[in-house]
Amino acid sequence: MRLSSSFFHFALASLGALCLSMPATAQMQRNVIGTVEAQIGDRAYSGETIEVPSEGTATATATMIGPVKTISIQAHNPNAEKLLEDVVNLNFTLMGEDAAGSIIDATISFWPEGMGAPFYTSQFGENRANVTLETLSFDADMGTARGNFSGNVCRQDSFSTPPDPHDCHTIEGTFDTALKIKK
Repeated sequence: MRLSSSFFHFALASLGALCLSMPATAQMQRNVIGTVEAQIGDRAYSGETIEVPSEGTATATATMIGPVKTISIQAHNPNAEKLLEDVVNLNFTLMGEDAAGSIIDATISFWPEGMGAPFYTSQFGENRANVTLETLSFDADMGTARGNFSGNVCRQDSFSTPPDPHDCHTIEGTFDTALKIKK
């Protein structure tokens, strides 16, 4: 089965980078820079995006190459036992300078038990992820993004197995976060 390179890039880069940085920063200050509120099937979800200023990292980022913007918003449930459990990850690419730009790709993933366990992704199937931006702006080092998202996420046991079309949930929600610009 062929997986989209953008899916691997964002899932691994976002979760992997955070995995590497968090043990060293467990005692360091983490600032909440935004929120994600969602309904996943019949479950309400509330998560936070985080910045670790001393490391120069954040779980909500923007990568800009000319007019193409790639946004990654990774929210963590503040009540989860472990930082990387109960994570919602929203990634989208747009062409343009602000919220009026055209979104050309979007994925949503949900990691209820962390990276070593099954996860849910919108990467496959008929109901791809949809993102609507209300606000998107940038300055030299930071940006802001506010909007909503929806889609259908299906269970996938690992990166190398296909998703289970019989274990899917609708997901819809809102995000409002600062974005760290990756350089």
